[in-house]
Amino acid sequence: MVTIYYRIQLENALMKLQVSQKIEELHLWGKITGIAADYYIAVGYTYTGMYEFPVKKFFWALSKDFEFSEMPELNDQHKAAVNYAT
Repeated sequence: MVTIYYRIQLENALMKLQVSQKIEELHLWGKITGIAADYYIAVGYTYTGMYEFPVKKFFWALSKDFEFSEMPELNDQHKAAVNYAT
């Protein structure tokens, strides 16, 4: 269960992310419950200058500090394990 403290921290972190990254639309994608901390995943869309499809970026943060960072690119080991088209 999310307490009001965590919800306020999460909402503030998402607003900070949207402003700092100049994201036009931002959604909380989900929460992954961990043992030591929980992970929050957000997805941001930028439409300006895109003809048909927006730019989509994924971000993650721990419930310990709520500092969002952009998800890293897949490495070659992970690309081989999934159906990844470039």
